[in-house]
Amino acid sequence: MGKKENMMRNFRKILFILFLNLFLLFPLLKDLSKVDGGLNFFSTKSEVALGERYNAELQRKLPIIHDREISEYINMLGYKLVEHCKRKDITYHFYVVNTSDVNAFAVPGGFIYVYRGLIDLCSNEGELAGVVGHEIGHIVARHSMKQLSKKLLIAGILSGATFAISRKSRKWAQIISLAGGVGFFLTELKYSRDDERQADYLGIQEMYEAGYDPYCMVSFFKKMEKLSKKSKTGSYPAFLRTHPLTKERIRNAINEIEKLDYSGGGVKNSISFNYFKDEFRYLPPPQKNVLSRNSSRGLSGGESSNYPESYGRRSFSKQFIVPGNTVWKNSGIYLKKGDIVEIYARGRIYWKKKSYESCTPDGAPGTKGGFFKPISSELTGTLIGKIGNSKYFRIGSYRKFRVKVNGYLYLGINDDNPFDNRGKYFVKIRVNER
Repeated sequence: MGKKENMMRNFRKILFILFLNLFLLFPLLKDLSKVDGGLNFFSTKSEVALGERYNAELQRKLPIIHDREISEYINMLGYKLVEHCKRKDITYHFYVVNTSDVNAFAVPGGFIYVYRGLIDLCSNEGELAGVVGHEIGHIVARHSMKQLSKKLLIAGILSGATFAISRKSRKWAQIISLAGGVGFFLTELKYSRDDERQADYLGIQEMYEAGYDPYCMVSFFKKMEKLSKKSKTGSYPAFLRTHPLTKERIRNAINEIEKLDYSGGGVKNSISFNYFKDEFRYLPPPQKNVLSRNSSRGLSGGESSNYPESYGRRSFSKQFIVPGNTVWKNSGIYLKKGDIVEIYARGRIYWKKKSYESCTPDGAPGTKGGFFKPISSELTGTLIGKIGNSKYFRIGSYRKFRVKVNGYLYLGINDDNPFDNRGKYFVKIRVNER
């Protein structure tokens, strides 16, 4: 009797594994509008914790751009779409990566990365909104967590760890650890074709409700199709490797847009987008081949690096405006010990309230002591700077110096009460990296 029971138990286990594989390999066609349901072992709290762990790895390994204007724009665009998405129980974060790869991806828990090569391909804000909306769609529908749950289920069954699976998210860390770590799991993770179709659908819905022209997603797909045809190796750009064929995506997108009550008039571009793209001119050239050729979501081999370390040594320049009422402005330029910096400034500031007394970046004569303007023997209104939290130094209309500490370069106006200053300085910074 015991032998028969053993055989029946093994037979049921084999049948269950066969059924499970059929279920995972041949899922039913999903309703694209439904984002809940499906196999998912993870609570929102666990998903965010998992995403934060992987995001910390990415922040160390990818050349993230920390330029303030670029970061503010991509987050502004992202949150404009998030306002109209179907999931608002998490905080979303958006990053731009300084690499020429044409790609974008989403990390569980609300972390979205867009590559500079993809941004270069976008002609307008609507096309970029389509890409970002697509990645938000992956997070909204919890695609990574559902795919990971399927992997864990199989891993749990094959390793006899069904007890851990049954306890859901409370045991996910142990299973992932045994299977190679969070980075291994998420790097090798691939969405299904249905996942990609649903992300396209959700992205179109977000674009439309945010006031964008949804046909911008179609125009971007056509660019991707043209790019893949031009590829000398015949391989698809990273953004397409796990996606449905581009012709199919174009057809699907047009079909979904035709179902909308859209009569035209949606936003295609903005001045902010033009400024955003122009800002890249002041950054070092993008890196190449950050993605592993073995995985569309993987990282390249070699040493990991954060943003300041990721750039090779070179010269570059950047220009911007410093208003007269500035306390401290982060230039977005990270300097390293040994770099040579040249700063040129011109313009005029009216430093006295209700007066036309003014000065150039070299400042106006000051007086010693006293709380009110002019503030000290240092020249009132002169352009000043500091690196990180170091002591400030005078720049004036021109200064050249060798950097002694690492940190971001800040610019300011030498005035204890600059808030009523009128006017502005035009500043150009040239950096010769060591």
